[in-house]
Amino acid sequence: MEKQIENHYLLLKQQQPCCVSGSGHSLWLLSTYIQGETQFPEFSYTTTLDDITVGYYNSKTYIPRGNTTNEEDVVNSDYIKGISDYMYNSFLRRAALLRQDSQNDSLDVYQTLVVCEMLDLNNTGKMLTKDAARGCTTDEICYFNNKFTYKVILNISQDVLKPHLEEFKLKYMKFYQPVCISTLKYYLQNRQNEVNRKAAPKI
Repeated sequence: MEKQIENHYLLLKQQQPCCVSGSGHSLWLLSTYIQGETQFPEFSYTTTLDDITVGYYNSKTYIPRGNTTNEEDVVNSDYIKGISDYMYNSFLRRAALLRQDSQNDSLDVYQTLVVCEMLDLNNTGKMLTKDAARGCTTDEICYFNNKFTYKVILNISQDVLKPHLEEFKLKYMKFYQPVCISTLKYYLQNRQNEVNRKAAPKI
């Protein structure tokens, strides 16, 4: 079973999107939901600044990585709770939707990758969200220059999808991208020494 989980975990790590320019910086959040009996947390995520792991959430607590401070000025606890609750509930909805087609009665792994970028100190770049289930990408959304592109692989009718997608677009523009960009800026300030030692990842 551990090998099965490991294979699922590799999916989105291997499919990181082309999102970062050579001189820019990016903030990544890779979240995982496991449905079934396992020694791993049911819901967790890792936060990465460029290629520097800066935090880990273990279903209960957000734990800073690689820094001696708790970085409460960087990561707002209300934002952590709000985003964590939203992502967890999104996993539950997706699991309920896909569970009926599952060939595995014991374990299912779902992942979401969220990336936002800054091209420079004054210009934001793309924000991308990619979902995966049971080793396959299910859908992805990209927001850039006030325009959305969306690709869905699931067999879902537009009548079912459209209301949820329109609601998500609004949250994306009004909340998720601003929070992601502001957090990215704060991390760049707090982790400046680490960032200066590393180049932005070429993806």
